[in-house]
Amino acid sequence: MSGKCDLLFIGVLAYIAVAGCARSQRRADTTPDTPVAVSMPDTFHDFGSLRAGETVSYNFRMVNTGQSELRIEKVETACGCVAVHCTDKPVQPGTTAFVEVTFNSSGEHGHVVQQIRLSLKAANRKEVSLTVAAQVENDLFINP
Repeated sequence: MSGKCDLLFIGVLAYIAVAGCARSQRRADTTPDTPVAVSMPDTFHDFGSLRAGETVSYNFRMVNTGQSELRIEKVETACGCVAVHCTDKPVQPGTTAFVEVTFNSSGEHGHVVQQIRLSLKAANRKEVSLTVAAQVENDLFINP
């Protein structure tokens, strides 16, 4: 009788092991580890010549070309003269979102270039840099 119990016990263990492997394989197949895939037709915009004090905006277009939802996790700017507005909702595969960059030229002069860094997340992380530029004209500028 002991031999039959041992054989039954080994059979049950083998079944559990095989079933567990099959279940974990199915789970891996349904949650692909797809990297961030984003298309941005342009990452640079020149506002041209501005008078000091003007505020201008530009919408950068971002398309999620990946297979998983994409999130903008963090936005960094180097200057308070640039404000960024973007969605806090996930960007679904195949859809488009816009990143609005507003530049306030108050207190600026000459050729100004500002960089914006976006941290994107899907299955992995990716950073995208956007750049805006302008030639700011002042009626009066005193260089100490």
